[in-house]
Amino acid sequence: MRISPLLLMRSRLCRKSRMLGRNLSVHPASAVFALFDEEIRGWDGIPQSYSITEFMKEGIVLEGGFPRLEFATMMLPLQGRQFMDMMDQFEHLAAFGLAIKDDSRGRVFRGPGSHPLMTYNFTPSDLQKVQKAREILCRVYLAAGARKIYTGITGVPAIEDELGLARFRQMKIPPRKMELIAFHPLGTARIGNSLEDSVCTTDHETHEIPGLYVVDGSSVPSSLGVNPQVTIMTLATRAADRIAERIS
Repeated sequence: MRISPLLLMRSRLCRKSRMLGRNLSVHPASAVFALFDEEIRGWDGIPQSYSITEFMKEGIVLEGGFPRLEFATMMLPLQGRQFMDMMDQFEHLAAFGLAIKDDSRGRVFRGPGSHPLMTYNFTPSDLQKVQKAREILCRVYLAAGARKIYTGITGVPAIEDELGLARFRQMKIPPRKMELIAFHPLGTARIGNSLEDSVCTTDHETHEIPGLYVVDGSSVPSSLGVNPQVTIMTLATRAADRIAERIS
């Protein structure tokens, strides 16, 4: 997480570990939209009730989900009359989310006013994964009969057929043009074997401060490639067991 390392920094704790604030993974994510002739009404039903798991071994996660209107307006790279026409057809839109298990890493710093400042650098392999995830969703939408597909990339025209998809495959798109979000900050106070590679021991206690434990997402040592809630709860339960053993 971004707050835990900052709290330790502000408290002048665990400064011997060069990994404090480093190793940030975020599961870069985005969505691809499609316009259909029939009504989709994507806001009905249960969010994330569908997924495509075929590509998980490649580090690509595809999950069904539909944003609320106010979020969709920020995610669609449209302007002017084109944007207004799309909002008039909102009930005909479908959306599917993508996320990747990232090899890229970032860092959390103390910024102005002690607020968190984060940097994150994409590796070429992660950019390829994001691009492939978008291509897969485009193929799915075309097979389902979509009229137009919006990739979430500034300057890329809507895809309407296989020829448009073929052109999209050939594009080299810089990260700054991609509409990307992230939900799962992990690793900035990770567990490990020594001060050289971690902030906390494998029992979740910080290497430097006896009795100080970190049990949120920042202690997860690497990118998971899946939603981390269950992992975080499991690690917190494990840490509680270790603490209970110590004080009993």
